[in-house]
Amino acid sequence: MLNSPVTDHLNPEQILRMTCIHEAAHAVISFILFAESVTYVSVIPDPSKDEAGRTNIIECEYLPEHSLRAGFAGMHAQSLWTDAPRNAGCSDDFTKIQIILDRLSPYMDQPARVKLRARVREESLAMVIANEVAIRRVAEYLLEHGEIGQIDDYGKSAKEVLARLIDERRLSIP
Repeated sequence: MLNSPVTDHLNPEQILRMTCIHEAAHAVISFILFAESVTYVSVIPDPSKDEAGRTNIIECEYLPEHSLRAGFAGMHAQSLWTDAPRNAGCSDDFTKIQIILDRLSPYMDQPARVKLRARVREESLAMVIANEVAIRRVAEYLLEHGEIGQIDDYGKSAKEVLARLIDERRLSIP
């Protein structure tokens, strides 16, 4: 979030770097799990929505664990590789994660959803750590360009740009 008590002490450069790492992690982990799911990544602030960045992902409703892993990824990368306070600006991620878990309530009781959340959170952390190079590469691109659009200036889709930046041969799914 742009205006948050936990980010008030950060300068604009720190917020931008934090946002780049955060959104890059969402994008890379989503790309690993389902490449076609990432349609847009931006670190251009949108004050009307009080957001510093966003990653548009086509959610795999039949694979909610993928969406949960991607949701946790931004928070993990941000806490591992930035000076920002833990979970600074992550309230939207927490809300989305809770919505996905709530959608599972007809199929899983509360204790099972709590176990799923804990397991997927740990799996997401392992994926983020294993793919640090790719996440940092995408974050640097975002720092320079601001976004990975649906179609870039060279006619490349977000999927094509991410594939070029990430080097799919080096991705890791622990």
